[in-house]
Amino acid sequence: MGFKALLKALAVPVTVPVKLIKKGKDKAMQAAIMGVIRHILTAGGGYFIGHGLLTGDQTTDAIGALMTLVGVVWSIANKRQKK
Repeated sequence: MGFKALLKALAVPVTVPVKLIKKGKDKAMQAAIMGVIRHILTAGGGYFIGHGLLTGDQTTDAIGALMTLVGVVWSIANKRQKK
């Protein structure tokens, strides 16, 4: 599977949680969405490790950084919606 095919395959599962983030108000839904996003990032990391583009440590660092960024963006979006 090529890189473009991987991105296309991941596009649908990524866009659904992004739409739900805008609607998700309860904590259980938010936790479930974050779990889905984490699994998608892990699958992408596995692809990069499998093709020798990243090491396991680099992937762990990148996923941690991206999850932190998603959390910050989510928090800002929730605060803007409350205003």
